[in-house]
Formats: sequence, C-alpha cells, structure tokens
Amino acid sequence: MLVWNTRGLNKKARHLEIAAHLKHMQLPCIALLETKVKVNKAESIRHNFGTYWKHLDNYNHRPNGRIWIMWQEKNESFVKIASSDQFIHCKVTEKENKMVKWITIVYAQNQLQHRRKLWNDIRNCAGSVQGPWMIIGDFNNVMTSRDRIGGKQVQLAEYVDLEQMMEDVGLYVHETKGEHFTWNNRHTTQMIYSRIDHVICNREWFLQFPMSIVTVMQQHISDHTPLRVQFMGDQNMPRRKTPFKFLNCITTRDEFLDTVRNNWKSTKEDRPMYSVWRNLQQLQPFMRKQAGRIDESIRQIHNHRQHLLQAQAELSNDRFNEEVMDRIKTITADLLKTTELEEQVLRQRAKVDWLILGDGNNRYFHATVKSKNKATGIFSLEDPYEIEMQGHENIEKEVIRFYEDLIGKNTNHLRHIDVEVMRVGAQLSHTHQTELILPVAEKEIMDALKSIGDTKAPGIDGYRSKFFKDAWEIIGRDVKTAVWDFFEHGRLFKAANCALVTLIPKVPNANKMKDMRPIACCTVLYKITPRYSPIGSVK
Repeated sequence: MLVWNTRGLNKKARHLEIAAHLKHMQLPCIALLETKVKVNKAESIRHNFGTYWKHLDNYNHRPNGRIWIMWQEKNESFVKIASSDQFIHCKVTEKENKMVKWITIVYAQNQLQHRRKLWNDIRNCAGSVQGPWMIIGDFNNVMTSRDRIGGKQVQLAEYVDLEQMMEDVGLYVHETKGEHFTWNNRHTTQMIYSRIDHVICNREWFLQFPMSIVTVMQQHISDHTPLRVQFMGDQNMPRRKTPFKFLNCITTRDEFLDTVRNNWKSTKEDRPMYSVWRNLQQLQPFMRKQAGRIDESIRQIHNHRQHLLQAQAELSNDRFNEEVMDRIKTITADLLKTTELEEQVLRQRAKVDWLILGDGNNRYFHATVKSKNKATGIFSLEDPYEIEMQGHENIEKEVIRFYEDLIGKNTNHLRHIDVEVMRVGAQLSHTHQTELILPVAEKEIMDALKSIGDTKAPGIDGYRSKFFKDAWEIIGRDVKTAVWDFFEHGRLFKAANCALVTLIPKVPNANKMKDMRPIACCTVLYKITPRYSPIGSVK
C-alpha cells in the first residue's frame, strides 16, 4: 500500500507522471491526498491510472476530493465505515484468507482547531475497531521537537493534542525506513523540513503484522514523500529450522541434574575437547524435551485461572469448606509458579528487563520477539552501484563480496615481519614470558566462566554459560581437562572454534554493508579457553 500527498492532479502532465510512477511499483492499493480534482473530472483522471481500480473518496464532505483510495478488487475489499473532509475509515478484508484489518486514511487540515476535531473523530472510530488498525497519511502535525528544522521552533502545544488522542485510543508510532522528514517547502532560501506524514497503529496491528515495513520514499514531483507499507505477518517471515537454544529456567527443574548425569559420558580418550562437544550435542534432544515440558506447563495458565475462578465460586457458596480452601491454595501456588516460569522464558527470548503491560501479557513479549527478528533481519541491501538486492541468495552474495573485498584473498607473496621494527615497540619481559607458560589453575577457569553473563547469546551449540555453571559438578572435570589439553597441546576442536556472525546496523535504516557491524557469537568452550590471561595487559 502507498499513501501520498500529491499536491494536485488537475494538470495532465502531472497526473500522467504520477500514474506512470505508481504503475512501475505495481501496488495493490493506493491512497492519494490533496488531489484538488473536482468531482466532474475525477473519472477521466482516474482512468489514466488504469481501469482495474475500485475507488473510494470523500467528495460528499468536500467538493475538491481531498482523499482518493484505489485498490484492486481481486486482492481485497474496502468498505467505508466513517468519513469526513479529513479522513476515510475503512474495514479491509483480504479475499484469500478473509483476514480483516482496519485502515484510516488521514489528510488533516492546517488549522489546529480543525485537527482537534479529527482527533475526536478518530476516538469515535476506535469503538468500531476489532482487530489490527493502522492510521496513515498527512497529519499536518509534528509529533516531537525533532520533527522540524528551519522555520519556527516546535512548541509543545503543536502536538500535545495528538499525543493525548494516541494515549487515549492506544496508538503507537510505527517505525519507518528511509528519510526522517516527509515534507519540505522547496525554497532555495529559508528552507524548512518537517515530518508531518505519519503511520500510527494499535497494539493488535503490531501483533498481527510484526514484520510490516513502512518506507519513506523519495518525493518525486511532490513536496511530500510517499509512505509505502508492506504488510508482512507471520506467514511472510522467512521459515527456517529453529536452532537449539538452551532455556536457562531448565536448570531450576528437579530433573535437570539427573538428565545431565545420566547422559554425560566422561572422557577417556586423547581428544577431550571433542568428547565435551559430543556430550553437549547428545544432550540437546533431552534439553529440547525439557523445554517442551516447560512450554506445556505455560499453556496450562489459562486452565489454572479458570479452575481458580470455579473454586472461588464454590467457596462463596460454602465459606467453611476446608477441601475447597486447600484446592484454592494449591491452584494459586501452581498459577503463580507457572506465571513466573512464563515470564522467565519470555524475558530471556525477548531480552526485556521489565513488564510494560503487566503480568500475564505474554502477547507483548511475543510481539517483542518478532519485532527483534524484524529489526535484526536483512530484507534488502544496496550494492556499490546503489542497486537494491532482495532475496536470501542475492543478499548472501553481497555479504560475501563485501568481506572478500575488505579482507582480501589468498596470496603466495606475503611480506615478512621486520624484527627490528617489532623490537622498538612494547615487548614481554622475561617474567611475563615465564608466567605465560605457567599451568592454568582451576580457579582461573572458573573465574573465566563466571565472567560470562547468563543471558549472553549462545554460539552454534546453543548453550549459554548458565548451563555450564549449574551443571559444573557433573561436567566440570571434563571441561577443565579440555581447557588444559588446549594449553598443553595447542588443540582446539574445530566446531568449538566456529562462531555465528550477526550483522548489527551501525546507523538507522542501514541498507549497505558498510553500515553493518559484525558481532561474533562464540561458544562458551571457546570463550573460557582463551579468556585465561595470567599477566594482564602489557605496558
């Protein structure tokens, strides 16, 4: 979907250019604002956009057609629920899966008092909405003090009414890609840039379409930027096999240590690091099974709540029934225990340190997990020639090309190290050299393990440091033997030496590889092995 304030469509060259520009993007739905087209000319101008469009407008409120909505009927249907000269509120139903969403197209007046009426109209529309809701368009209103440069300084009075309406209704700003500002006055002197075109959504929208993307595009021939929305729900997320990731709360279960003890085979071979790695791999199915039991327990929360209500209703009819009172205590304890377990799991997955919406709002946490996937996902990249690349294979080729150019390729001609130059810099003293070959103590290995946070991202084996800490009485001897073997023989099992590399954006809306920072997620075995440093830093 695309929404665009075109600043008029009457001139033939103008509406033909806009029609050609939009046709190139092959959009299923378009909303054009400030068309300035009289009702008797609307049909002929719309014809230039194609004959396959269905239409909605608000000519019944304003003769110059402030809002046009056009969509292809084969994909979805729009039904107008409410409208005014400043908005059209629609119920949208997808033809294929009958999914319903609510979309409100806004073109607000310039005057503050008129916009206040629009905010009240949106409050009234909220009563008819049941499901995901998006409000998009030209709000003619900034939302923060950062939304204008040039001209008058932004005052609180300019956006406090909009802010209050959003709080009353439960609407939140949708993040965008591209430029921050959506309008400029196109003057060569005294230039003004502002962000007055917005997308705001309710909580259900973010839950239903966690991967939706809003792009602020280039202005083209208007002084407003088009806003393009790509509706991406769970069904559009890339599907891949879920890698194993250890849940820290498993360590609190009674059977955890017994499971590890029964399935851990102590090393008796000359490759202790490989033996530890093999044991970790063999434990994965049992850890997955325990994680499944935790998920099953969490799914019983609703039943616990229903049973508690039923028991309390029974007690209200028989106040001194000891059996019912004992049952209430048991159910309450089970409910609180399971709720706490659910919170621990979701906190770890979402990495959220506090509850925003109150206990039991696990939908918020699930939405957070999905939004993190969206934030860290790379859906397109631009190559050095600014050509957009999409699709997993094309993105992968661009990533490999970038790092090959950056790091270089194999060569048979390397310049040797100049020993004389090296001796000019800092060097290890004889004492330091001696300390480097001292045997590694058990305490030093434990200190290295304890220095790794429990929730730090795991490596390719999926285990966090919490597993090693809590199962140390069983696995500790073998892990220490593996570390000592490395320092004695210089052997590090290849798989333990592998790392998952994650690309983190260095700037907002990063779309080039030079804007990405690589982060390596190493295994705990790797972290505790080279972490040992007996001499500290060399001055």
